[in-house]
Amino acid sequence: MKNIFSILFVFFMLSTILGAQDNKILCLYNNEGSEDDELIIDWGFSALVYYNDLLILFDAGASAEILEHNCDILGVDLQDVDIAILSHNHRDHITGFNYLLEINPNIKIYLPDDSDLGGAASRDKEAWNSKYRVGYRFQNADITFVKKIVQIVPGVVLIPTVASSIGVYLKDPEDEQNTRFWGLPEVSLTIKSNNDKWILIDGCSHSGVAEIVTETNNYLKTNVYGVIGGFHLGRFSKDQLNEMSQKIKKELKVRWVAPTHCTGDQAQLIFKELFEDDYKDFGVGSVINF
Repeated sequence: MKNIFSILFVFFMLSTILGAQDNKILCLYNNEGSEDDELIIDWGFSALVYYNDLLILFDAGASAEILEHNCDILGVDLQDVDIAILSHNHRDHITGFNYLLEINPNIKIYLPDDSDLGGAASRDKEAWNSKYRVGYRFQNADITFVKKIVQIVPGVVLIPTVASSIGVYLKDPEDEQNTRFWGLPEVSLTIKSNNDKWILIDGCSHSGVAEIVTETNNYLKTNVYGVIGGFHLGRFSKDQLNEMSQKIKKELKVRWVAPTHCTGDQAQLIFKELFEDDYKDFGVGSVINF
């Protein structure tokens, strides 16, 4: 009998370990990645989350055709996706939903509460470029607007924020290049790993990556362990970038980062030097296990 329990215990432990390995995040779309394979690199972002028995698509890139191509190369069938999430209403994150809805029309989709998508949140229309008003594609879809922090399934939480500007430092009201993003609703995704660590995925961090992490920490009552996505820091000075990276690592206690997409070359270098081995690359085709 003792041997039987020993065998069952070993089986349980192996199942737990193997299950943990199955939880992963795969980059389907990015303007970063290796140019030596068949995957297409293009400006935009999309990540596929394998979480227990769920497939979750976060953003869909700037081209339905490129998303379809990359999925074919990676052996991904988006008909199997259970839940889709749009981080924000920009073409480099939303356009690939055309392909998703074509092959998976009944999928549950979570959208930021943006009036240009049909949500209730008001925006300054004169400060918004009309080419981003592309909510028409969701008119017949099963959508929910994310108006407050919500756990959609156990271990999967959506964090809505609103951009006061692009990031924390760029608050000059005279800077017309930035004011069009003020008030932009944004949704980030946080997932609880098998070892009870929370992983945060964002699209472009227009609300500020430090602000999004802080909002998430406050809700979870614990510190986010890892952060993946676009940090949108290309216009920051070196001093500002050093300050922000230090805040994320030392004050907000983020253990590892995977800055990509719109983060900016200088910002990525500073994060890489600070986080060292806890810096992860996440170009198209990359996988992060959790």
